[in-house]
Amino acid sequence: MGITRRAPAIIGTILIAALTLAGCTSPAPAPSQAPRTAEISPSGGAAPNEAIIFEVQKASVEGSPTRGTVLKQYSGTGPATISIGPLPKGHKKLGTTVLCSGTGDWKVNIVQDGTPGWGSSGCSLSGGSSIAYPVANSAKDSTVKVDVAANATLWATVYSTK
Repeated sequence: MGITRRAPAIIGTILIAALTLAGCTSPAPAPSQAPRTAEISPSGGAAPNEAIIFEVQKASVEGSPTRGTVLKQYSGTGPATISIGPLPKGHKKLGTTVLCSGTGDWKVNIVQDGTPGWGSSGCSLSGGSSIAYPVANSAKDSTVKVDVAANATLWATVYSTK
């Protein structure tokens, strides 16, 4: 059975896990805070489907209690720098959901005036992690830097919340 035929079951399982874990964030994030995790598990060693990964990341962001808004989705190999324009009106936090291949770690830096936001975790195809931090000036452009090994495949969804 191909991954396309299993996609609805995979997405349903992931959405249940994401909704269960969505309330696991603290109101005042700090750099030492552990990222949230939602399950994304390709079965049978098959390569992950980018469209499914992005749909699951989007559903996790939009279905969370804070109702995030997806700003950009990125996939590629190795480290990435993602430029983000001003946040939507009323939004004060910038977040990133990350999934990556390989055995190394990923680290996200939200580059901004004031206190930069960051988070890190191990690369995995069986779990996606998410971080969100207050932005010093939501009317200014921001930059999200994702550091992964040069040979790691990366899927990142950048979002904002109120």
